[in-house]
Amino acid sequence: MSHNAKSELTKNALADSLKKLMISKPINKISIREITESCGFQRLTFYYHFDDVYDLLQWTMRRELIIPIKESGAFSTWQESGIYLLRYLKNNKALSLSILNSIGRETLKNLISNDTYELCMYFLRNIGGDLDISDEDYHTLCNFYCVSLAALATNWLESSTSETPEEAIAKLETIIEGTARHALERFAKKDSPSHS
Repeated sequence: MSHNAKSELTKNALADSLKKLMISKPINKISIREITESCGFQRLTFYYHFDDVYDLLQWTMRRELIIPIKESGAFSTWQESGIYLLRYLKNNKALSLSILNSIGRETLKNLISNDTYELCMYFLRNIGGDLDISDEDYHTLCNFYCVSLAALATNWLESSTSETPEEAIAKLETIIEGTARHALERFAKKDSPSHS
C-alpha cells in the first residue's frame, strides 16, 4: 500500500472516530486521546495529520460534503449542490446538530461558506465567462452567495420544518433566480472603460 493510501485510511479512521464521539458529546469535550484510542492509534499519529480536533472536523466536512460535490459530474448547478448539502445535513442530523451546538452557528456557517467558495466561484465564472469582471467583484458576489447558502443550511437544520431539501433550495432559487447573471453584468458595466 502506498504512503498516500495509508495516510488517507488513517485520516478516514480518525474522522470516523470523531463522528462517533460527537454523537454523544460536544466537540470541545472530545480529546485527541479519545479519538486515537477509539481507532487504535497513538497521539503522535493524530498530530502527523492534523493540528487539533477542529482541523480534523474541517477535514471531515470537506471529505464528506465538499469533495463529493466537486468531484461529481452530477452537480452542474448550484441548486444541485445546495440540495446535496441539505440532504447531507438531514442524513447526518445528529452529527450536524452536535457540530452546530459545539462550535456555534457562526462557525458552522463559516465552515460551509468557506468550503463552498471554490464551487460557487466555478459556477459564477461559468455564468460570467463572456464578461470582463475583476477578481475582486467575483469575490464579492461569490461571498454573498456562499453566506446565503450557509445561512439557509443552518436555519433549515435548526428548524423543525418538514420542508424537503428540494423545497428549501427552490425557495432560495426563487429569491435569487437570474440575479447572478444580472449582478455580473452590472459589475462588468461598472468596470468598463466607458464608466471609469
